[in-house]
Amino acid sequence: MTDTHPSLSLSAIEQGGPRGYIRPLFFFSLEKLTDVEQNDVVSHLATALALTKSAIPCLSAEMVPDTESQQNGRFVLKPNPEAGKMYEKDLRGGLLPFTYNALREQHFPTSALPQDVLCPVPIFPTQAHIPVFAAQTTLIDGGLILNICIMHLVADARAIYEILSIWAQNCRHLQNPDTTSASEQLPLSVFEKTQFGLGLNAPDDHPEYMVFGSPPAPPPAVLKPTFRTEVYRFTPESLVRLKEDLSAGLDRNEHISTNDAVCALIWRCVLAAQVDLDQVSPEAISLNTICVDGRSRCLSPLPENHIGCPMVYATPGVSVVQMLAADSLPDVARTIRKAIAATDEHHVASLVGFLQGVHSYDCIAPASFAGLMDTNVMMSSWFRVPFYDINWGPRFGHGKFDRVRTVHEGFFNGSQVIMPRLPTGEMEVVIGLDQADWNKFRQDKLWIRYATVDCTR
Repeated sequence: MTDTHPSLSLSAIEQGGPRGYIRPLFFFSLEKLTDVEQNDVVSHLATALALTKSAIPCLSAEMVPDTESQQNGRFVLKPNPEAGKMYEKDLRGGLLPFTYNALREQHFPTSALPQDVLCPVPIFPTQAHIPVFAAQTTLIDGGLILNICIMHLVADARAIYEILSIWAQNCRHLQNPDTTSASEQLPLSVFEKTQFGLGLNAPDDHPEYMVFGSPPAPPPAVLKPTFRTEVYRFTPESLVRLKEDLSAGLDRNEHISTNDAVCALIWRCVLAAQVDLDQVSPEAISLNTICVDGRSRCLSPLPENHIGCPMVYATPGVSVVQMLAADSLPDVARTIRKAIAATDEHHVASLVGFLQGVHSYDCIAPASFAGLMDTNVMMSSWFRVPFYDINWGPRFGHGKFDRVRTVHEGFFNGSQVIMPRLPTGEMEVVIGLDQADWNKFRQDKLWIRYATVDCTR
């Protein structure tokens, strides 16, 4: 492995991405296995991870400052065979207050999933040499919780799915080499990023980013320790009803997606919980940073199985007063659709040129950043990423995840995440708020018209 492998490069868009770990949790039911067989599952994961790291070299790399670039704040990925560790924790015998069956009966509530127990690294690393990847297996009575931590500027949700799919293939290979081959090498095209190397010489303005003269201090809300999450569920019927309700006022040539409708509802209800209208300026604008997959939005589209983080931001803005009006949702959904549609090939090429021209990546941030947990929000959707289809083999209980979750402290302060589509077709949404705002949110009649709480708190 050399540092020329394309998985070890970072595009301009990735350099401008989030500089923290994304840390999802994945749940396996192992109730029918003996303790020894459960230990074997952990061993399979460790051995298969070594094969997976050969196929995806960035998993065995560290992120270090680029001291040779004229642009400040850049990182490079340096191979390190000691990086990409899988930590093992055994909390069987009642060492976790919940059994796997109890978690399942309560629909895997995030309130039972603390980061200091289930994650090997904090969301924001502080060391100079930052491991790109880490994992932790936690055996509990009746099951296993797998946590992966990967630097977000290296991988988005789709890339995480591809990484887990390769890892699962290698687990199946270890269980039955005659029917499943190992995956120790991937086509280089999976990592190709040249599409994001050519930006416009005269890029447009990009108000989805704030640019500062010097590295800004993190807004207090980003480090606030009282951010907590809950999971809500939308049935297929409630999703149809929501989309129909929000489409009622659209012109014949206009349309919104179900995702637009859900994002509009989340935005409005989270904002209503976070702000007191009497204390907000009548001119205040609420910004929503929506993470958009850029794979199909560049001049030469990337393959769907591209492993990287080609993520761009759509940033619709709506007056706070307008947002909290009783009949605002159709207009909010229309604004979201327009902003997402604007992230086209020209936008991406212009964004690359813009990012290549900033004096320091340490001096940029999403436009919503300063107002998160106040007037602004950030959203991401994993709904179409088929995590529940990944097959880990018969030794892994029934072979597939029971659920995908985040820790109680959420993905990131101020973020709201639409989770992967459940096998039933239902949608789960992880809502994150300051603890002081939860009572107001839970009583919002507009929210509970469509969504139901998914987990026992």
